[in-house]
Amino acid sequence: SSLEAALTEYAVAQDDPLHPAALTAAALGYHRRERQPLWWAHADRLDHPVEEWADAPGVLVADWGTVDTKWHRRPDRPTMRRYLTLTGRIGTGASSSPGPSALTPGTTVYTFYDQPMAGMVTGAGRRAIATATVLGCSVDAEFDDTVRLEELLPEGCEPYDELPSAIAPGLPAWDENAALAIELAAQQLLMTLPGTPRTAVFDLLARRPPRLHGDAGLPEVHGDYAAAITAALCALDDSYVAVQGPSGTGKTATAARVLERLITRNKWRIGVVAREPSIVENLLDAIVRAGVLPELVAKKDAATVAPEWVVIDAARYPRFLDSAISGCVLGGAPADFANEDLVPRGGLDLLVIADAGRFPLAETVSVAACARNLLLLGDPVPSTARGAHPAPVGESALAWLAEGRQTLPAERGYFLDRTWRMHPAVCEPVSRLYYDGRLRANETVTLARRLDGEEPGVDTVLVEHYGNATESPAEAREVVRRVRALLGMSWTIGATTRRLHPHDIFVVAPYAAQVGRIRTLLARAKIEDVLVGTPDRFRGREAAVVLLSMTTSSPADAPYGMPSLLSRGLIHALCRAMWKAVVIRSPLLIEYLPATADELADLGAFLRLAAAGQPKQTPSPR
Repeated sequence: SSLEAALTEYAVAQDDPLHPAALTAAALGYHRRERQPLWWAHADRLDHPVEEWADAPGVLVADWGTVDTKWHRRPDRPTMRRYLTLTGRIGTGASSSPGPSALTPGTTVYTFYDQPMAGMVTGAGRRAIATATVLGCSVDAEFDDTVRLEELLPEGCEPYDELPSAIAPGLPAWDENAALAIELAAQQLLMTLPGTPRTAVFDLLARRPPRLHGDAGLPEVHGDYAAAITAALCALDDSYVAVQGPSGTGKTATAARVLERLITRNKWRIGVVAREPSIVENLLDAIVRAGVLPELVAKKDAATVAPEWVVIDAARYPRFLDSAISGCVLGGAPADFANEDLVPRGGLDLLVIADAGRFPLAETVSVAACARNLLLLGDPVPSTARGAHPAPVGESALAWLAEGRQTLPAERGYFLDRTWRMHPAVCEPVSRLYYDGRLRANETVTLARRLDGEEPGVDTVLVEHYGNATESPAEAREVVRRVRALLGMSWTIGATTRRLHPHDIFVVAPYAAQVGRIRTLLARAKIEDVLVGTPDRFRGREAAVVLLSMTTSSPADAPYGMPSLLSRGLIHALCRAMWKAVVIRSPLLIEYLPATADELADLGAFLRLAAAGQPKQTPSPR
C-alpha cells in the first residue's frame, strides 16, 4: 500500500531498520504475511493426492474411520451435522516451534474428499471439502491418533455416507478491524513524522522508557511489587508499564492486586486481552478473588465452568463499559479490542496484555488504540511467527523491550525476582542461565518442602536411542520407570506430610506424538492422573517433580531444528518443578556444531543446566 511504502521509504532514509516507521510499515502487512503459508499449504492440499501432501502440524491422513451418529438436525441449530471418528497419524511437519498437534477441542478443520458428493462445491482444485469441529483427540493402543469430529453438511449438498480421506486445519478468518486499527496507527505516525506520537504503542515501538507525569522515573519497589506497579500505572502519561514474571513469581496474583486497587480506588475501566481465552479467564478469576465485585468483571464465551464473573454477549460490551461508573474489567480476544464497535478507541483507561511474552508486536499495535495506557505482563519466549516479516513485528512485545537480554531493563519496567515455587537447587541454575542471575527462591516457603529419597535440583538422565524424531519409546519407558519409583515417596509441604500422588508429577515432551506414547504406556502400567503434555499445557501449574523427555535422538532427527528444541519456551517447563526437574535425553542430542552465536549460547546454557546435576546413563536397546 502507499502508506506502507511511505513509511518504509522514511525508515530507509533514516538508515534505521528498527525505526518505529519501519515497524509500523511491517505491521501493516503482518496479518497478510502470516496467512500466506497457510493458504499455500491449503492450495497444495486441494490440488495434490493425499500421499503427496507435505507433513504438517494438525493434518491427519485417515487410515480408517467410523460414523458415530448419522446426519441429523439439532433443535437449536438448523444445519445438518454428523459425528465421526477418524484414525491415522497426525503430522508433525516443519514448523517454527514444537508443540501440540493443533487439533485441540473446539478447533475448526476442513474435511477432504477425493470425489465431490452430489451438490458439493469443490475448492480451487479437484478435491472437495467440508468443515468440521474437533471434539477430542487421543492416541489408541496401537499409538495411532484418533480424532472425533462434528462435521457440517455443506450448503446445497445432499447427505452422503462417504468418509473423509483426511482433515487439515481451517484457515483463519481475515480480521478487517485489526487491519484498520493498524492502518489508523500508521496514518497517525505519518502525520507526526519526523516525531512520533506520544502514545503508549509508539513509546513501545520506539523503546522509550515509560512516560510518567512530571518526567519522573518508575517508582522503586520497597518490598511490594503491586504497590510500585500501581503507582507507576497511576502516573502514566498515555504510556506503558512492562512486568516480566518468570514462572512461580506470582505475576497473575500481583496483577490482580494491582487491578483491584485501580478499580476500587480510581474507578478505572480495564481490558484484559490474550491470544488464549484460558489466560484471560485465569486473570479474571484472580481479580474476583482479590476483591473486585463479580458483576464488575465480564467476558464473552466463557470456557471456565461456572465462572464467578459475568458472561455477556459481545454486543453488550459497549453498554457494559458505559455503565461502569465504578470501574470494571472486560476480558476478550485480540479481535474484540481491535473492533471499535465493541470497544471504542480510547474507551479504556488501561489494557492489560496478559501474555505479552507471546503477544506479537503487530497485534499489540492493533489492540492498543482502545486504551490510554498499556500493562504488558508475561515472560518472553521465542517467536512463533509463520511468515517472513521485514521487521521484527512477529516477536513478542516483551521480547522487543528486552532487546536481546534475558531480563527486562530496569528503566522499561519491573522484573519479579522472587519465586515461591522452585527449591533453591532448582532455581539457582535456571536463574543463572536464563535470567541473568536475578531470580531467587523464597527460602521461607521453598525450604519448608521435602521429598524423602530424592535430592532437590536439576538432573539429567541419558537414554540411548537412535533415529527417533517425534517419538522415543525408550524415553517413554524411562518416564514410566521414574514415575513408578517416585510414587509413594514421602512428600512434605510445610506441616503436612503425605505420600507423593500421581498428580504431583508432570511429564513434558516437545511433540504431541511423544505425549501420546507416554500417556499410553502410563495407562498400561495402570498409572492414572499423571499430567502429560506439551509445554503450553502447564501454564500456571506446578508439581513436586517435572520430567522432561527431549524425545529426539540426534540433531539430524530434529524435525524443527535444534534451536526450537533447546529454546527457552521448552526449558521453561522445568520451572514448574517445586523440588526436582529431570531432563531425559539421548547422549547424541548435543553432538552438533551450532550455526549462529545465538544457537551456541542456547546449547551452552543447556549443557550447563544439564551439568547442574549428575548425568545418569540408562542404556536402552535400539
